[in-house]
Amino acid sequence: MKKILVLTIALFCFTSKAKLIEIKVKLLPPDTFIYSELNITKLLTDVGFAKSYDWLINAGFYDNVTHTIVPVTTVKYGTSSFAPNQHFNGIYTDTTGNNYPDSTRQWQVLGQGAIPNFTFMPTNPMPNFTDYSLVTGTVTISSGVTIPFSGISNATNVTIIISDGVNQVIEAFPVNNLSSSSRLSSGATLYPTSVTIPSSDLNVLSPTNNAFINILVSNVDYQVFSGKRMAFIKTFMYKRDRVVIQ
Repeated sequence: MKKILVLTIALFCFTSKAKLIEIKVKLLPPDTFIYSELNITKLLTDVGFAKSYDWLINAGFYDNVTHTIVPVTTVKYGTSSFAPNQHFNGIYTDTTGNNYPDSTRQWQVLGQGAIPNFTFMPTNPMPNFTDYSLVTGTVTISSGVTIPFSGISNATNVTIIISDGVNQVIEAFPVNNLSSSSRLSSGATLYPTSVTIPSSDLNVLSPTNNAFINILVSNVDYQVFSGKRMAFIKTFMYKRDRVVIQ
């Protein structure tokens, strides 16, 4: 069984004032080795002429016997209490919009069912991705595309998402194990500092100039509470908007 990092990926739409107006949660296949993912994400949104940072904090809880998303009683990060996602019972999101000095805050979960109570302050450092300016603004379906991920630090996993707004191509793999068994898309070629996605994988996309590319550079720390394995994830997420797919 493949031990692929599972990310709860939040795709955000912003107004001109960069205020959150919608949350769409996309879940990858459940990781049968964990019972929860607690995510701290620093998001850099690049629209080509301006860049802005936001902090995104969310948590998801799973029963790895029934492979279902499950609710808990309460979730807090520091002093912020999380609200359940209206579409996914068992996914919790902070909507305060605070900038988080996460090294001084701790997760506090009052569980239920398969999820125990636990409190934990993650000490794994935030990852970084300094070479995001190399990411292309144009994806040509017929010739494929190479996405760089050089300039990363403090990372255990990388996930690349190319989307036309409806359909998407996802490539996820551990940083230090670029093996074919780690792939989520079948035809991509992995290199130490890039991934090349062929036209055969990109054919699910439709031409558009409102596409986006997400690159998530993550640092995962696993902890066990009452015999249940939890993943504490810190992520630097680069989101390039207004990408042209042709």
